[in-house]
Amino acid sequence: MDADDTTPETDFILPDGVYFNMPAAQYHSLRRLSNSAMQKLDKGAAYFWKDSWLNPDAVDEDTEARRIGRAYHTEVLEPGLLEKLFMPEFDALTMGKGAVTNATEITAKLEEMGEKGKLKSEKVLDQAKRLAATGFPASKILHLAAPLYAKTVGDKTLIPRNTFDDIHSDIDAMEQHPDIVKYLRMGYSEVTILWTDEKTGEKMKARLDRVWETGFSDLKTFTNTLGKRLSQCLSDAIKYNRYHMQMATYWTALEIWRAGGMHLRGECTAEQIELFKAITENPRKMECVWIWQEKKTPNFLASPMETHKYDVRTHRVNDAGIDEAKSIEIAEKTAMPSSWFVRGLNDARHAIGVYQLAMEIYGTDQPWNDINPVRKITDDDFSSFWLDE
Repeated sequence: MDADDTTPETDFILPDGVYFNMPAAQYHSLRRLSNSAMQKLDKGAAYFWKDSWLNPDAVDEDTEARRIGRAYHTEVLEPGLLEKLFMPEFDALTMGKGAVTNATEITAKLEEMGEKGKLKSEKVLDQAKRLAATGFPASKILHLAAPLYAKTVGDKTLIPRNTFDDIHSDIDAMEQHPDIVKYLRMGYSEVTILWTDEKTGEKMKARLDRVWETGFSDLKTFTNTLGKRLSQCLSDAIKYNRYHMQMATYWTALEIWRAGGMHLRGECTAEQIELFKAITENPRKMECVWIWQEKKTPNFLASPMETHKYDVRTHRVNDAGIDEAKSIEIAEKTAMPSSWFVRGLNDARHAIGVYQLAMEIYGTDQPWNDINPVRKITDDDFSSFWLDE
């Protein structure tokens, strides 16, 4: 079922709106500012330019860490898809018990099968083929099994076998916490939102892990190598990884959607159309939830984030006879944004400003240096806590 017709697509331009089924590769090809782009811009213009479409030598390297991250998100957000999109890398465990992995083992197995162990000047691969000709399974001979396995991969992505097993173990552990898993099962995953920043006119994009009628969630994996208290570890992750910017940016896009400022684009199901409409009819601000999975520990956590503070006097139906709908309307209008949320909005605004200023200074045909390449260091550049020590 189709929603509103889209304008003709060019290499990198699509109209603003909500896309439920946009392929990841297409999303990443769009030349718009994303959360990750703004996190780099908040650090400095050069950090963004180095990996952006403006750098003709930029290499989008598909690292093992990125592949593992995609695999993890796939199984958590779309249970059952892992085996369809990923495969374990070939290793000794792939062949199972009784496999032969080197020339010595192949020679011994040939002799066991009544053949001459090694012919004069014979290469190991030729030995392996002779062993297979005796009826010994090629799938248990390293030199033959690896190429056979490679032919079965197709379009699937390879990840380490231990990671493949760890993902399944983590998912099993997650399912023991239905009060948290619900944030990863409601609504739809990998929802793309394209919009134009109303203050600057810059084209923006976001791809949300999960969106439902009243909120959205994002999955984060983390480690606590410094042994911090868990609450401190999570708050530091938000600060130093700039997750506050991500939450504020995603929330802004969803609020444009909720306010009726988005069109539904591309192919979508009837259920997706219903969700789109339900969000536009939601009277409350969208809920934001971080889901945390600590690597190699049982820690699986949910953190609903307080984006706004509400006046409790208008949060529920009061004794003056105001009905629930009116009470909600008043509560939403009088809600004050939380300090961390304001910081996220401001840092995102700063990032867009850096982009625009760097574009004015350097344009599109030269590398971007910092927007202030010569700067004086003053007391204002240091923490007051450090200065007062």
